[in-house]
Amino acid sequence: MSIEHCAGDLLPEVPADEQYHVITTSGDSGACAINAVFGEPSSHGELRCPSARQLARQYFGKPLEFLRNQLGAQRSKLDNVVSSIWAEFIVPCLDVGDGKRPMRGLSNEVRLFAGCLNASRNVAIKARARAQYEADVANGTARTEAKGILYSQLRELFTVPIGEAVWIHIAMLSDILPCGMEGFLMEDLAGQLNRITDVAGEYEYLQPCPVEDHDGCKFTALFNPLPSFDGLRYSFLFRLCGDANVKETDGSVRFGSVPPDQTGAVPTVRL
Repeated sequence: MSIEHCAGDLLPEVPADEQYHVITTSGDSGACAINAVFGEPSSHGELRCPSARQLARQYFGKPLEFLRNQLGAQRSKLDNVVSSIWAEFIVPCLDVGDGKRPMRGLSNEVRLFAGCLNASRNVAIKARARAQYEADVANGTARTEAKGILYSQLRELFTVPIGEAVWIHIAMLSDILPCGMEGFLMEDLAGQLNRITDVAGEYEYLQPCPVEDHDGCKFTALFNPLPSFDGLRYSFLFRLCGDANVKETDGSVRFGSVPPDQTGAVPTVRL
């Protein structure tokens, strides 16, 4: 077991004459985390907490929403734990049930969790987990399909004329480009480089494009129709719209997580 800290953590002052020793934590069939924090040295020279699982139930016997409310502003830490349990324990268990991975590939802790999840007393919990798992898979598939549609259709939307009429102005308003960049896309490469040289400060989209198929800056690469620049166009929209949770509906690509405007309408890019 190791403990890591970052520069922002408050660490106690340690007297120079104090010494610290490595001590083993009792695995105790998956209760090692509880033993490490609450355990006392045993006669076997390891940290061990009697009735570790009973102690865990004592702390976690309350409903999840109750714990979230108790934590207040710190609830994100609990949400991180929930996300970790979902990704590291529940999803692997369900994958085993679907034949997507072998049981022998799971850690001892996950195998113990799987045994508990598959117990008859937890049928309802497993059914809820299965429903959420399948919904996540379906949402992931829909998102991938929507992104594919977006990639192909954005090539039609990111042209130089539309760029000069729309995208440059949006980029300047969003501080992605400096003011006064009108006409930039109409310049040849030498003219564009000269204008970039005159810009005060650094702008990400005026940096050289990292893709070999393009000689200009990242902003001009947005208007290169090659599929290799689809991801760059998508990241540009992500920068403008936040988490681009895109959905294709009736010929439109809707950014589901974008906040509504003052009229209450959710922004939509119609292609």
